[in-house]
Amino acid sequence: GNYSAHQASYSHHERYVYRSSDAEGDHRDAGGQYFHLLLVNVLRGNPLKTTEVWQGAGFGAVQGKLGEEFDSVEGGPHRPTLSGPYTARARGSDDSMIYVAYHPSQCLPEFIVTYTRNVS
Repeated sequence: GNYSAHQASYSHHERYVYRSSDAEGDHRDAGGQYFHLLLVNVLRGNPLKTTEVWQGAGFGAVQGKLGEEFDSVEGGPHRPTLSGPYTARARGSDDSMIYVAYHPSQCLPEFIVTYTRNVS
């Protein structure tokens, strides 16, 4: 599946960001000064909302309905630097809803944003 975050800041964390040593992004470099963010339109259709699943019958009971009754999965909000139950922690500024689309035709890349960290 294609994972997307609603908040762009979610993708800036080391776990997800694409960094390079050149502005074009041709030379991947984990310590590079350039960050690249792909902005994508995601056609979610009728999403399976995980918050409702965990309160009901559980994911296994509805997993077979993906692609039939449900076109994607919506979960969260998630924090990019932590895992575990959301209710056990305070909300952070980079928390985001996550969407998983299972067909490439549901994702339309729009822009590649290249930026550097503002160091003052």
